[in-house]
Amino acid sequence: SGMPKGQIMERARSMAFTMLALAPLAHAFNCRSMRVSIFQVGISQNIWLWVAVVLSLGIHLVTIFVPELHPVFKTHFLTQQEWIVVIGLSLLPIPVFELYKLAVRRL
Repeated sequence: SGMPKGQIMERARSMAFTMLALAPLAHAFNCRSMRVSIFQVGISQNIWLWVAVVLSLGIHLVTIFVPELHPVFKTHFLTQQEWIVVIGLSLLPIPVFELYKLAVRRL
């Protein structure tokens, strides 16, 4: 691409930082049960889990959307395409863990 190597690294760092912040938040819903599917347990029953996830997400988004914090956290605005990749990868633990739970139930 026509982007300088340093800028590519900075964008990749922002994407990795965001993914590492979002993936555990998505996975938290999976961890409510080690055997029962997230679709059976539901995601709306635990208000405190939602409060924690929304608060954590909000704090992270501030590091991405407040330009004055970019030098502190070494972050940058993400493009729409980068957000799609980050969100997709962050949600990946859900189907992976669902397959694990399915295997546990079958055994």
